[in-house]
Amino acid sequence: MRNPPAFVHARKEVSKDVLGGVIVYVSLVAWLPRQEFAYISPFLVFSFWFTYITLLDCGGLFLSRLLFWLVAFCCLFALAATYGLLNGLSILHPLMWLLTHGVLLMVVIGYRLSHSKALWGTALFIKANLFIGLAEVLVAWLQYAGSPGFRQSLAAGDYIVGTLGKNSHLFSMKMLVLFFISLYTWKFFRKKGYLLLSLIFLETWLLGSALHTVMVMFGALGLYWFIFTSGAIKKLKLILAISVLSGATIGVLLYQQGKNINYIVSMLSYAKTGIHDVPLGKIDAYYRTLLEVPSNEGLRVILFGFGPGGYASRASWLLSGSYLENQSYIPVVPSDPWEAYLQDLWNPTIVRQFVWRQGVANQPFSTWLSILGEFGIVGLGLFIWLLTRVLIRYHRAAANHPNDPTAKISIMIILLMAFSFLFDNWLEYPRLMMPIELFLTLTYQIVHP
Repeated sequence: MRNPPAFVHARKEVSKDVLGGVIVYVSLVAWLPRQEFAYISPFLVFSFWFTYITLLDCGGLFLSRLLFWLVAFCCLFALAATYGLLNGLSILHPLMWLLTHGVLLMVVIGYRLSHSKALWGTALFIKANLFIGLAEVLVAWLQYAGSPGFRQSLAAGDYIVGTLGKNSHLFSMKMLVLFFISLYTWKFFRKKGYLLLSLIFLETWLLGSALHTVMVMFGALGLYWFIFTSGAIKKLKLILAISVLSGATIGVLLYQQGKNINYIVSMLSYAKTGIHDVPLGKIDAYYRTLLEVPSNEGLRVILFGFGPGGYASRASWLLSGSYLENQSYIPVVPSDPWEAYLQDLWNPTIVRQFVWRQGVANQPFSTWLSILGEFGIVGLGLFIWLLTRVLIRYHRAAANHPNDPTAKISIMIILLMAFSFLFDNWLEYPRLMMPIELFLTLTYQIVHP
């Protein structure tokens, strides 16, 4: 079926200035020191896109279709909210879920704004983000120079945040993504400057005290290797390369973050003793979601979950009153499922009493658990199916065009995100996901026009 005239007209008439403005705006907002504006930014960009397309529309077909989808969305939202009420949720939970997942609008926005200029937009995105990333590296090293030494402080890397406020883990994740983008850009252009940039981003990534991102990187690299290599010799070479990289990374960590390594060992030793009977956040969150919830709640919750924003998503934690130090502008409305299964895993009292509980590897946050707990096996299966379809499309493009790294870099970033979802609710971090989703939307249109 042919596209409506408004869409055809829009794709022809959307200028590079419009697309470039959106790319630069998203790239800058992703480094703001506070997250509130980043949460509303997808809705602001969507409003701009809607107004722009409406002004171009002459026949009204676009508006009629949009009205249809808006009504359909409202019906689905009402159904989800009603289902949530049956599970002890309030109307605020699905509303907060929409706010924290507004970043998904970037997929729609990027596709409709950039279909005919995806290649140009991708090049601009890479240049803009590498430039901003390099500026953030300079800020990070200044923070490193003025912070307690890594070998003298338990979490000196928490001072390495760039312009992101207090989130060193977010800073590390962004540096890791920039490392792979610059590395693949070097493979495409073969310019030494991009290789130097990749090494700079790699070293700066290790400054942020986010040790779980090391596991994320090696997990993603291992799966990437499994997907793309064939033949015993190539596999042995890649195993050797990953081993060398792992050893070098561990060496740098031991030198820069000796206290953090000791911190992890102490945490594990402390956990084994069973003293104070304090639950281990990450482990217990997985145990309760995978075993206790199914055994206690029955088939309905197993299949469809508790409802959006009502279990382990960032939206649920924000409304619980136990997530942020200062959230006076957010009402405290904990859901029944959260109180039953997660309340004792993370709250201000526990965090203040046991310092080691603050590490990401022990926090009860995970995007995968959130999807399973709030949308059940059906929702999780649908999400995995969509993700797999996208990966298959990229893989086919990579096989058909082996010298073009566009599809491969996209696969690598998707795998990084998939592994990172094991450790935190990263899907609900707009300062991380907004530029990533826009970038993937651009590259997807290149490999699958």
